[in-house]
Amino acid sequence: MYGIKPIIYTVKHLNTFIFTLLLSIVFVQGADYMPSKEQGKPREKDTEKNSGGGFLDGILGGGGTEESRQKKLDKINKIVIDDFEIAVRLEPSTISTKAESAVTQVYLTVFNKSKYVRTFNFNNAQKYDFLILDKNGKELYRWSSEQAFSEALVSTIVNPKEKIQYTEKLPLTFGDTKLGSGEYTVVGLVKGYSDFKQSTVLKIQ
Repeated sequence: MYGIKPIIYTVKHLNTFIFTLLLSIVFVQGADYMPSKEQGKPREKDTEKNSGGGFLDGILGGGGTEESRQKKLDKINKIVIDDFEIAVRLEPSTISTKAESAVTQVYLTVFNKSKYVRTFNFNNAQKYDFLILDKNGKELYRWSSEQAFSEALVSTIVNPKEKIQYTEKLPLTFGDTKLGSGEYTVVGLVKGYSDFKQSTVLKIQ
């Protein structure tokens, strides 16, 4: 108790130079706990040791292909087939060989039945594709083979209880191939998501 007053008195009347010097020592000792350009080489070494793409690269694991990074993003987004309903339909689904219009309109519908917003990430501007297969499963036609796509990365957001729909006209004659009478399988798929596909039957008679 009696020793406190002399100490307070002494501190209050310290020489300005000594007080400033003491403060400088305190701040110098504490400076290492925060980033500073004035830290010099020690800070530069730390930066080199911890160099990288930052927080997002830490989550995604740094390097890897764009496709692998997309898969990791999808994992974070929790893109799973159980949260969706996929449907494919044709208009018309039955076509006569004598029909003047040798095309059918195909629709691919992706319905988000979950209560969460879901985001699909694509490596380029292609988001979907349509295929025509014969009865043995051989691919006869692929819609994307006749298209050109931008290389820009794109995303599609699907709100809860909402759907997105893609539609194209599929020809029944392509190149030297003309579909004859019989049944064919039309497949609609979301590009880059192997589980997100569905098929339906096209009848030509």
